[in-house]
Amino acid sequence: VKTGVPNLGNDAICSSDWLISVTAQTMATEPFPVMKVLQQSLYYPASGIDGGPVKYLGRWFSSFIYADYGYGRQMFLDELAARPFLGYRAIGLRSVEKNELAPNGWLEPLLTNAEIQQATRYMKERGEKPFCEWVIFERDASAPPSHGPERFSLLYLNADGAAAYKALYVGNAMRAKAIAVIQPGHAFGGNWTDFTDPQAILARVVFSNPVGMPDFFISGGFGRLKYLPTPWPSYPSLLGRYSYGGMGSVGVWGLEK
Repeated sequence: VKTGVPNLGNDAICSSDWLISVTAQTMATEPFPVMKVLQQSLYYPASGIDGGPVKYLGRWFSSFIYADYGYGRQMFLDELAARPFLGYRAIGLRSVEKNELAPNGWLEPLLTNAEIQQATRYMKERGEKPFCEWVIFERDASAPPSHGPERFSLLYLNADGAAAYKALYVGNAMRAKAIAVIQPGHAFGGNWTDFTDPQAILARVVFSNPVGMPDFFISGGFGRLKYLPTPWPSYPSLLGRYSYGGMGSVGVWGLEK
C-alpha cells in the first residue's frame, strides 16, 4: 500500500498544449471548446473551492471541472479573488451557456421515486441561480515547473454533481479521466445524495456511461484515515494520498483492471 504523495506515472496524463494559445480575447470570441475541456479532465462534484486536486495532481491534469450547487456566481468570483490558486493567475474568464456545455441537449439522470422526493426537498433550499464560469490559469513566472502545469483550465458549474456528469460527459460521449468525491457533504452538509455510495445516483451515472469509467477515483475528507477504504469497490488500487485541510486525508485509487 502506497501511503506517500500520489504518483500516477512519470508522464503527464493530460496535455495542456491546446491551452497555450488561449487568450482572454479568444475565450470571449471563439466557440467554447467543450470537447477539449472534457478530454482527460478531472471531475469534482460538491467541490466548494478546494484547490487540493490542482495542487497535488496538477502534474497529471490540466483540465478541472468543478460542480457545486451551494455556490452562487458572486460567491465563486469572490473566493477566486480572495483565495486564488497558489502560484497561478487567471488570464481569462467567461460565462458558459447551457447549450454550449450540452450541444446535444441536457440529459437528466434517471432517479428512483425516493431520490426524486429527496432531491426536490433539497432543491427548494438551494436558492442560487445556476451558472457556469470558465477560467484559464497560468503559472506565475516565479513558480518552478514542478509546481504544476504551465496552464490549466477550470470549468465551474452551479449544478448537481450527478446531473452535471450525465449532461457533460454522457451527453457528449466522453468520460472523466478522474473523479473526486472529497468531503461531499451529504445530509447535514447540504448534498441531497451520498456520492460515496456505490449504489446511489452519481455512481450509477458514472458506471453506466457507455464510453467507460474514469481511470482514477479520488476520495477522502476530514479524518486521518478518511481515505480508507475506497467507497467505490471498482477502484481497489491505492496509488497514494495527500493531506486535506490540515486534519484530513485524500486517497487516489486506480480502476480495477
